[in-house]
Amino acid sequence: MLEPQEVREETTRQEFPRNKLNDLSGRDWIKFTKSWFVHRPEPRGDRKIRHPASFPESLVKDFVSFFTRKGELVVDPFVGTGSTLVAALETGRSGIGFEIVEKYAEISRERGNG
Repeated sequence: MLEPQEVREETTRQEFPRNKLNDLSGRDWIKFTKSWFVHRPEPRGDRKIRHPASFPESLVKDFVSFFTRKGELVVDPFVGTGSTLVAALETGRSGIGFEIVEKYAEISRERGNG
């Protein structure tokens, strides 16, 4: 017959790796996760682009920066007039988008080449 023995599991403190989602500093990360963002972009002037789902590029830049790292690829399956691709390029990412409405696809191409 075996004698009872004390079984003790060795536990170690679990180390959490640094945030690998993006390049944000700790301060920027906290700001992004604890804040409301109000964007009041400058008007686009003569280039005003009419699209039913318009939003400022500054808003997209925040999200692109939060969810990707520089050099990564941003994919927008409904690119519209290309605000997401412009934001990707301006924040050091690559971008690719798809649009089935030709007039919006053309605007997106022009903005990406400008």
